[in-house]
Amino acid sequence: MIVRPLATLAFAAFAVSATASAQSGDPKVDRVCKVLTELAEKAKVEKPDPDTMQMWVVFGLANEFGDDMEFLGSFVSKSDEATTAACPEARQTVIDFAKKDSLAAVIR
Repeated sequence: MIVRPLATLAFAAFAVSATASAQSGDPKVDRVCKVLTELAEKAKVEKPDPDTMQMWVVFGLANEFGDDMEFLGSFVSKSDEATTAACPEARQTVIDFAKKDSLAAVIR
């Protein structure tokens, strides 16, 4: 019975450490990585189809940057370079579930 709370606590600690380790020095890229990390973890559990994964990413980023859509518009072209450096595992997980060849293709 105690195993479940410990497993939940361990997962929460992992999620926090994964998010904390994804620090680029650019606060906006860090916010993108936060979204990607959360979605990558969700995808590992729920195993979404490619269209659903793409929808999660688009809506997740729109939700995070609803107040700064200009940033998102300009970010698409540099999204792969920025996230490869800042959060490569989350980026690759999202790309794999979306069955695309780049993060920019997922966002478009």
